[in-house]
Amino acid sequence: VAPDAETDDGLLGLVAVTDVPLHQRPRCVLAAARGRLQSHPGVLGRRVTSATVRAEESLPCHVDGEAFVLGPGEEMRVKLLTGRAIVVEP
Repeated sequence: VAPDAETDDGLLGLVAVTDVPLHQRPRCVLAAARGRLQSHPGVLGRRVTSATVRAEESLPCHVDGEAFVLGPGEEMRVKLLTGRAIVVEP
């Protein structure tokens, strides 16, 4: 989804889909599958060290392939910790 993301540059690839009309959402899905989502109107791409997302209403989200919904008034903070490794065990 974030084709410019690098694993060693100290930045997070942030991709946000803004108000995309329902009839254009299939194009967003296809663009994402082809690695060209950021070229679609209504898509914001940035490289950041941290980000905060606040939901005004229910907001479907995906972080590193995990899907969830932020409820109204909920907030998600993401911060890159350099020099750290995360190990996930089954």
